[in-house]
Amino acid sequence: MLQGVDEQEVTWEQFQKYFKDKYLTERFYDNKAKEYHDLRLGQQTMDDFVIKFTLLLRYVPYIREEKVKMQ
Repeated sequence: MLQGVDEQEVTWEQFQKYFKDKYLTERFYDNKAKEYHDLRLGQQTMDDFVIKFTLLLRYVPYIREEKVKMQ
């Protein structure tokens, strides 16, 4: 896992950072942000739209204020 670190001593925060650095590239986040901005209701139900919106929102860290999120 982390080089030079005993697996039993790894904190959740260390694991998350390692995982993000290794597997979630900047391109991944850019693609998720684009998917968020391109999200439209279309043929999906409102419940499905809200779920997708909420899931994608976590990948767009520059949207912090509630007012911006609602827009």
